Amino acid sequence: MKIIELKMPPAFLFIIIGGLMYWVHVNGFGIHIPLPMKFEFFAVCFVASGIFGLGGIYEFKKHKTSVHPVELHKAVKVVDSGIFRLSRNPMYVGLLLLLLGYAYYLQDIISLLLCLIFVLYMNQFQIKPEERHLEQKFGKDYLEYKQKVRRWL
Repeated sequence: MKIIELKMPPAFLFIIIGGLMYWVHVNGFGIHIPLPMKFEFFAVCFVASGIFGLGGIYEFKKHKTSVHPVELHKAVKVVDSGIFRLSRNPMYVGLLLLLLGYAYYLQDIISLLLCLIFVLYMNQFQIKPEERHLEQKFGKDYLEYKQKVRRWL
């Protein structure tokens, strides 16, 4: 399956999964479950998504390294400050939080399962290849960082 590693930008996968959630919902294929405070939950996920996503971008820019998830050769250092002290992949956490908030807002089990597909795909075809590359490029620095900070949260 290496042929599809690092081929789909995470933002594009996010759009596909979000679109599938919408499609499932409007076409009546979902499994509706009544959940409390759907607006409030979505709002919290939206704000938290911004904190993680924008926080990650800010730290990368501050350290003058690439935010591009497919062109890994452009990374110039291991960033372990700011939001990267909580997650090795804060921008992906941000995308997941938006998907979770939207799935909860739709009150649909199928949409929640699509969030799981996002995580599984990202782990296998984006994050693991990134980690292999970063281990090779930065060696001990990245391995030590991996020991201290979790992949997602």
